[in-house]
Amino acid sequence: MPKARLSSAGSPKERRAVSFFRERTGPQLAGFYECEFWSRIILQAAHADDGLRHALVALAAVHEDYEGGSTVGGNNASFALQQYNLAIGKNLEILTSGDGPTLDKYMAPCIVFVCIEMLQRRYGSALSLVKQAVKMFYDATPQQQAASIWPIDIFESILSRLQTQAIGLAGPPAMGTTTPPRITDAVLCGIPDKFFSVAEAKEHFEFYTNTHILSKYTSSSDSDECALPMEVLTEEDRTMWVKIYERWAAAFDTLLDSSYNTMTQRERNAADVMQMRRLMLYTSVDMTCREAKISDFGEDQTFWDLYNPTFLQIVTIAESVINSMRAIGSDGKGRALFTLEMGIVGPLYDTARSCRDPVIRRKAINLLYLNPCQEGLWDSVLAARVAERVMYLEERGLKDIATSAEIGDEDRLSTVVPTFDKERRRAVISYSRPVDSPVPLENKRMEEVIEW
Repeated sequence: MPKARLSSAGSPKERRAVSFFRERTGPQLAGFYECEFWSRIILQAAHADDGLRHALVALAAVHEDYEGGSTVGGNNASFALQQYNLAIGKNLEILTSGDGPTLDKYMAPCIVFVCIEMLQRRYGSALSLVKQAVKMFYDATPQQQAASIWPIDIFESILSRLQTQAIGLAGPPAMGTTTPPRITDAVLCGIPDKFFSVAEAKEHFEFYTNTHILSKYTSSSDSDECALPMEVLTEEDRTMWVKIYERWAAAFDTLLDSSYNTMTQRERNAADVMQMRRLMLYTSVDMTCREAKISDFGEDQTFWDLYNPTFLQIVTIAESVINSMRAIGSDGKGRALFTLEMGIVGPLYDTARSCRDPVIRRKAINLLYLNPCQEGLWDSVLAARVAERVMYLEERGLKDIATSAEIGDEDRLSTVVPTFDKERRRAVISYSRPVDSPVPLENKRMEEVIEW
């Protein structure tokens, strides 16, 4: 890997963008954790790859506008588009060359393109690019992966995270070609008695969570509807996953008990984010177990009311993290944050969508609106709009709601899934709603369009 400094290449405007990437974009992409890939490796690679350099410059320009509150038509819009087109042109040369694309030439630019599309809220295009990158990565032979000059484990980690985000945001069909299931790799012996850092705890959490989610689906084609359930989890599988998460939680608690008070603020924020993700996972796993044990469970959404205390914990932790990490600009306004890491948006969105307590739910939606951030495929403002619409539909016709119990199961929506347009900034939001029917708990599928 070349060691020359990228900042010496290109026009003054390009060099300024590279500096912005080094100081702002790269560190934000890494989230709460140190990541050599974004801080050093990709910058060094871009020094020898004009296409990747143009892509990084375009990303930095778009990111600067995003921080200033613009996702389209910002001060850097023309410059970013010019650089993006140059990067795409170089990438197309690779794709149409006689030798064909390789991991070394294709993966890094594609991930940067995904970031650009996400920041500009073109989620349909971003999801399409994720599918392409995942397919190419897993179509590569072990020999081709071993020969790569890139840290392949980082590519795999990023792609697994993006696939999992896609499922959480837009359902299984958004995922496209999936990671080969690795459920046999999920063994208890891989989790220590105590984690030595929050980063280590996060790596284990994401490995098992991504494995769990991705193992439940398989792909039969490259179509948009190719992600299908592999099988219903057996009682043995459920028991295994519960044991895995219990062991992880014990190791994480041991770390917090011994080290939380001596952590830096950044480490505490990372630990608090993991607590939110842990709590949200707990509700999901516990709900799955209830569904398996309760006869005729169906789509009874009132069971979510049992987790209102957990939802309150999530909202309280999220508010604390937001207050401590908010970056204040020179004008006194908070900057919009951008990262590929999972943070507060997913837990707050799931809370706002599943919790029917009027106070907790509104607090979650307000936090999403008032603290704009892009966490991978999760856009806080778009998530707030979807959750707010769900709340309106469920509470329509009801007055002065004081408790979640006042929203009956017949008023509650389930399986809320957005399908993103690949060309325009819009999505079709589909959801299930109970209908009057002689068949118990029968649902009707309905759709609405949201534009931004």
